[in-house]
Amino acid sequence: MKSTLFAFLFATFAFATIVHIPADYLTIQDGIDNAAEGDTVLVAPGTYLETIRFNGTAIMVGSLFITSGDTGYISSTVIDANHGASVVTFDSGEDSTAVLSGFTLTHGFGVSNDWQDFIRGGGISCQNESSPKLTWLNIMDNEAYGGEMVGYGGGVTCRENSCPIIDNVLIQDNFASSWWFVGAGGAVACLENSNPVIRNSIIRSNYSNTVGGGIFADSSHLIIQSSLIESNSSNQGGGIWLYRGATTFLQGTTIRLNNADQDGGGIYLSDSSSVEFSFEERCSIYQNHAARGWDLYLDAIGPLPVVLDTFSVNLISDLYAYPAAELTFSIQHYLAELFNADLYASPTGDDDHNGLTPDEPLKTISRALASIYVSEDFPHSIHLAPGSYSVSGTGEQFPFYWLDNLSLTSENPDDTVLDLESSGNAFDLRNIDSAFFSGFSVVYGNHWDGGAFHLENASPVMNDLILQHNHSNYGGAVFCENNSNPVLQRVLITDNTTYSHERGGGIYAIDQSHPVLINVTISNNTADEGGAIYLRDNADATIINSVIWGNSGIEIESWDSTSGVIVSYSTIEDGLIGLAETNLDITWLDGNLDSDPQLVNPDSSDYHLSAASPCIDTADPDLDGDGSPWYSDPDDRDPDGTRLDMGALFFDQSYGCYELEYDFGDVNDDGNVDILDVVMVVGFIIDQEIPTPVQICCFDCWQDGQLNVLDLVCFISSFLPF
Repeated sequence: MKSTLFAFLFATFAFATIVHIPADYLTIQDGIDNAAEGDTVLVAPGTYLETIRFNGTAIMVGSLFITSGDTGYISSTVIDANHGASVVTFDSGEDSTAVLSGFTLTHGFGVSNDWQDFIRGGGISCQNESSPKLTWLNIMDNEAYGGEMVGYGGGVTCRENSCPIIDNVLIQDNFASSWWFVGAGGAVACLENSNPVIRNSIIRSNYSNTVGGGIFADSSHLIIQSSLIESNSSNQGGGIWLYRGATTFLQGTTIRLNNADQDGGGIYLSDSSSVEFSFEERCSIYQNHAARGWDLYLDAIGPLPVVLDTFSVNLISDLYAYPAAELTFSIQHYLAELFNADLYASPTGDDDHNGLTPDEPLKTISRALASIYVSEDFPHSIHLAPGSYSVSGTGEQFPFYWLDNLSLTSENPDDTVLDLESSGNAFDLRNIDSAFFSGFSVVYGNHWDGGAFHLENASPVMNDLILQHNHSNYGGAVFCENNSNPVLQRVLITDNTTYSHERGGGIYAIDQSHPVLINVTISNNTADEGGAIYLRDNADATIINSVIWGNSGIEIESWDSTSGVIVSYSTIEDGLIGLAETNLDITWLDGNLDSDPQLVNPDSSDYHLSAASPCIDTADPDLDGDGSPWYSDPDDRDPDGTRLDMGALFFDQSYGCYELEYDFGDVNDDGNVDILDVVMVVGFIIDQEIPTPVQICCFDCWQDGQLNVLDLVCFISSFLPF
């Protein structure tokens, strides 16, 4: 291909007037200014500290590469803008007869015509219907830094119907950024119906701080052929980001190893944009990384056919292509296999295992998440062995951007710990209808919204968790937004904090989110407002069987009167009177207390109920609402067989009842609860006979492990139908 292009260039310009730089003129710009249409400005090797502008002239400007075909002249002939402006500018309606070939363009800084405009084109700026031919170039180490404006196209910017041909060009190590607004298109930015053709080129290791680490297109159409887009990075769309109806035709191109902090590691399609894949010369997209849609992310554009030679995995999940349900794939090859099965992880495991059995577990949750296939028809779980999972210890990559229909479970939150080591939060859940978390702790998270969990339009079930020592701006442990409706049961939320002057030491809920708390303890959390919970913008919390005590300031607060709480069988510090001082809409139901829960030792992180706690045996006697109270319904009992306690950690009164089968009150085991059972118990008391363990459990109304007159009084007054 190089020899073909060289022959074309030589044939075209062999008989043109050649202006030699620096022999005829010291600067390239002087050579351009003194060249006539059809001339060639031929530049000798060296570094030229200047910027150049073609001024609408149909000329070729090239290094000795165009006469020799020696690619060494590309790197040895350098135009260095010294960070003063775009290295090369086309703004006078140039067409493909204006050719730039055989240079390294570096240290350009995109400029603006006026302070209200955007910063554009660090390496090359094409505007005002300018469509030159750009061939055999290295465009490196340029920037479009917007400051308070938009920075577009660190390497190349095309705007105002400009359609350059970019052929055999290396665009590398450029960046587009803005400290206040947007950086878009680390390598290339196309705007305002600009339609470049990029072929046989490499776009590598460019960066944008907002969108399009490699390529950004807004209302434009790109053709990309036989090119490589790799190792670019951005917040969204690490490789390519398309916006406002932009389209791209991809042919024979590989998009790999790009990274996005949020979504779309390879390609991000936004706002009715689309991509068309060649069937004849298939592309490959693989090993990109992002929060969601590692390789491909669609933002509400409808079904899209994806035709590829090689993709990252064999089965399409939301982690790799989001949303998978909107995509149809034709793939010839893949690099890794996803498993349509439960997976197992252990700190003593190995990520080279497949993780399909507890005997050969993976080492990290991150690897399990990247290896599992789930869907509505195939929900699965990742099972955690006891131990600590962390960045320094096991190599975890937090946060986990969770998948719908996926559960994460372990057996005991005291034994299984996700230690974030202040590296971020643990879980980011967005658009999740079905997820289950159980049996582990999350500690030392540090994130802007939700130190442990960030939920956006997500409604997981969270059971038997400990969320402790996490830190956030809003929601020290849990942040809920955009109609998130989690159910938390037997969850301990303690010792979490928010940044100075912020809200929701334990939980923050906003935008019609409705967390439900059942047997939750929220204690010793710190925030300027809402030490335990903060609600705003039509967010409500339902609180059942819970302990909310010892948090900073007012326990539960609200931004305005659009949010509220429904409370039953719970103890809240300062009770109804304390909540009445807020903007909350309060529904105060049966069974509530404002009594000190008598926790064992919060200063030492022991949040169990002490023996003197008023929260013992005072929770909802019919929690499941089936009409059968706790004494006849095992579902309404603590594990020790007694009535439910308030809070996450029950007071263990175990003396064997939880291991036995019995019907409360039926001491004589005749299938009825009546006066005959009372007579038998009186006989035990008077005759001092020793009842069996089952008989004790059947009648021990006071739950003290023995039968006595107190049990008779309690039983007769509370349970017999007379």
